Amino acid sequence: MIHPERLVLIGHPVSQSLSPSMHNAALEAKGASLRYEAIDVAPDDLDATLAALSRTKCGGNFTIPHTPGQSGSDQPVGDHVIS
Repeated sequence: MIHPERLVLIGHPVSQSLSPSMHNAALEAKGASLRYEAIDVAPDDLDATLAALSRTKCGGNFTIPHTPGQSGSDQPVGDHVIS
C-alpha cells in the first residue's frame, strides 16, 4: 500500500474548486498531517507534471480538462498518481 505524502487535484483552471477546502476539513478532523492542494496545470504541461509527481509519494485526482479520456496525454498515470 502506498502512503502518500502529498494529495493533489490536477486541473485547469482549478482555483475555483471547493475540493481542497472540503478534503482539508476532513483530513484535519481525522488528525491527518496531509494537505490536499489544487494544482493548476495547463494541458501542455500535464505530461511534465505527471512525470514529476510520479517520482514522489503523491496521490490525488484529476478534474477538467485532465479527466481520463479527455486530456490527450500520453503519460501513463502511475502508481503514485491516482485518477
